Amino acid sequence: MLIPALRHDIQDAETIMLNKFPRSDLMRVDEK
Repeated sequence: MLIPALRHDIQDAETIMLNKFPRSDLMRVDEK
């Protein structure tokens, strides 16, 4: 199925984003 693979890719992308930006910066963006 394509969906599990896609979901896995999304999780990888989220991990990369968390590694690039500190969690505090992400929280600041969410507050806006």
